[in-house]
Amino acid sequence: MSDVSENDYDGELIFKNILPLEGEEYGISASLGNISKRGWVLSYKEGTKYSDFALEEIEKIFSTTNDYLTSAYGSMKIKSLEIDRIFMRKKYNNFKNYFFTGLKLGHANLDYATESTSKGRTKIKNKSNDFYIGGITLGIGLRKFFGSNNYIFTEQSLSHYNGKPFGTNLIINESNFNIGIGKEF
Repeated sequence: MSDVSENDYDGELIFKNILPLEGEEYGISASLGNISKRGWVLSYKEGTKYSDFALEEIEKIFSTTNDYLTSAYGSMKIKSLEIDRIFMRKKYNNFKNYFFTGLKLGHANLDYATESTSKGRTKIKNKSNDFYIGGITLGIGLRKFFGSNNYIFTEQSLSHYNGKPFGTNLIINESNFNIGIGKEF
């Protein structure tokens, strides 16, 4: 005979491989010397990425009267230092395009909460984790000059972060779109 009934069910939402994140980063960059054809750029960035994930109500789990609803919210604050190797093309009609690749090192704080409701009972779990993460970046950019040295720019890049070398079992793949203003000296 068993003591377990349909009313004993308790659930928790656990993410194993993928959690979608959105967010913003703000940064400042400076070239290390003059960049005519190729050179180095050092950047410092801070940002917050977040996720708000919910499963629609799953009806009739284990019985005809047991509905289940679950959600998760996560927030990750990250500060990173990046060094990029940039390859400039020639200026043409006030436009200059470029390619870049680089390395990133960052410190992040991840806070997340999961909430599960079943048969009118709600269970909330909060967790927080500080960790370091390293990564690589590959991207393209375009500068539109106004005046002789001032420009606006757009960049599109792909980044791959890995926390395993720092003892954190976390991998992040992201696609970035950056806009900004700059000045050549």
